[in-house]
Amino acid sequence: MGAAAHARLDALKQGPREEEVSVAQIKADNAEADLNDALKNLANTLQDSYTKADDTLRTKIDRLFINPRSNNPQLVFSTGQSAYESQIVAERAQFEPLMASWHDAAASLTSGTISLDGLMTAEGNLQRLQALLDKCTLVVSALTTGQNLTQATIDSYRSDISAGRTVVAKALADLLASVAAERSVEAAGTLARSQLALVSAPTTPEGIREQEARAEQADAGIASLRAQMAKTTLRAPFAGIVTKQDTKLGEIIAANVPLISVISASALEIQANIPEADIALVKKNQPVRILIDAFVGEEFSGTVVAIDPAETLVEGAVAYQVTIVFAKPDERLKSGLTATLAIEVMKKPDVLVLPLSAITEMGHDAFVQRPARDQKGAPEKIPVILGVRGSDGLVEVVSGLSEGDTVLVNPLANP
Repeated sequence: MGAAAHARLDALKQGPREEEVSVAQIKADNAEADLNDALKNLANTLQDSYTKADDTLRTKIDRLFINPRSNNPQLVFSTGQSAYESQIVAERAQFEPLMASWHDAAASLTSGTISLDGLMTAEGNLQRLQALLDKCTLVVSALTTGQNLTQATIDSYRSDISAGRTVVAKALADLLASVAAERSVEAAGTLARSQLALVSAPTTPEGIREQEARAEQADAGIASLRAQMAKTTLRAPFAGIVTKQDTKLGEIIAANVPLISVISASALEIQANIPEADIALVKKNQPVRILIDAFVGEEFSGTVVAIDPAETLVEGAVAYQVTIVFAKPDERLKSGLTATLAIEVMKKPDVLVLPLSAITEMGHDAFVQRPARDQKGAPEKIPVILGVRGSDGLVEVVSGLSEGDTVLVNPLANP
């Protein structure tokens, strides 16, 4: 459906194809030739209908009359049915000028001069002749021998009238069939010419936009079907191993009930809760050192990949969930292992540090104690400014000391 719509759109954009125009032209030419043949056949049928009608009138009906071609024809017999006899005589007198006019029209008729009036006139003339023959049949059927009429003569009259009826009926049927055939061929020719004009005409912008809309509609239908098909298949967002499958075929399951559990074969994650006091220090892409209880003495590395923006309550305290991935897959790792994490929130190389036990803090101030210059002297207090505090118990000294200075560690324990 979509491919067909796009193919039609491409064809419209390319415009008329020479092959299609050529085929349409041939069809139009053939239709024109068929129409010419049909018109010739119709002209021949019209002329033939006059010939058959004239022959029937002259050789069949006129046997019943004296002076049949005059203005006052008379029947050669009397049946006592004066009403029919007078009608036959009157109609025979009317046929003489009618046949003369019909003769002239038939003589000059060609395929190019056929008109609707001419067709209707010929059809009407045959129908009138049929009616005259029907009345003649009634009259000759009532004839009896006597009055110089032998049975042989009566039989010949009846035979001639019957034969004339057959000839005229066939002529009328042939005329109607020829008219119908010509009209059918003419309609086919009109259609062929219309198709040629359609194929030859350049594509309009409106036509292209219409087909573009149909192509888009087809694409939307395909997308909808694919979406419906996708809903019939359960897909995991990653390649892994099914660890749990809690449903059976035909079982009715309530909404929002976990049915299948899948874990990755190697790309495991760690989820940890960071207290709100420390979460401000944690950022995405920070390196993480990972110690796993099952692998004593071995250290793994990872990276922070996600920080949950919403808080999580852990035993009543606010924390934020952080997701960490391992730097390298390791098939030894299993779901549910316990890990200890060290997130590197800041790194400052080549700084002066002291153990926390060497520093005394009083409010916002901090100082260290330098040993006395002699045994009787008291330790000297040196104010210092502190920087970053490490997780290993060391504290950065920003100012107040220089490398190589000696300070007391745990000065309260010294006398």
